[in-house]
Amino acid sequence: MGKKIIIGILIIVLLIVASLFWALSYVRTEHTDNNVETMNSKIEDEINKLFVEDQRFVFYLPNRQVKVGLGEIFGAAFGIKNLLDSQRFTWKIYVNDSEVYRKCNLDGEDAENWIIIGKKGFVDIQKGEVYTDIFRIKPMGSTLDNCRIRFGFLVLDENGEEYSREPFDVVVK
Repeated sequence: MGKKIIIGILIIVLLIVASLFWALSYVRTEHTDNNVETMNSKIEDEINKLFVEDQRFVFYLPNRQVKVGLGEIFGAAFGIKNLLDSQRFTWKIYVNDSEVYRKCNLDGEDAENWIIIGKKGFVDIQKGEVYTDIFRIKPMGSTLDNCRIRFGFLVLDENGEEYSREPFDVVVK
């Protein structure tokens, strides 16, 4: 009878330990990657804190790097600050890496198609105001392990002149 109680206690302890490890790994992977699900006032406040005096554009993206699994969706927030007169701005996200095929076994157009929301857009911004939004990335297709692609985020003013150009990397794990 005593052996059954000891075995039962060991099984319960093992289940508790396994549950704790699962919970810890869930918290670490789900809450530390800065994947932006929705734009809210907290994210907007964080973006506003990232701007320095004459800065025109910021990412809410540590190290300007997205780490995402194949087929997973990752949301990244950005902000555009208008330092000019009130006007319309446009943006475009593009592949800025000439070695995409060698590094990831796909062409630039396929990689650009990973941007599923927010690849292009426009917005009217008043002088001194900040516009915040999200773009979403979903790597698809056949890529090599640890594929890393450099993308560019280009912002143009209403005259079509470059207002800001910032790089970021997508790493498919």
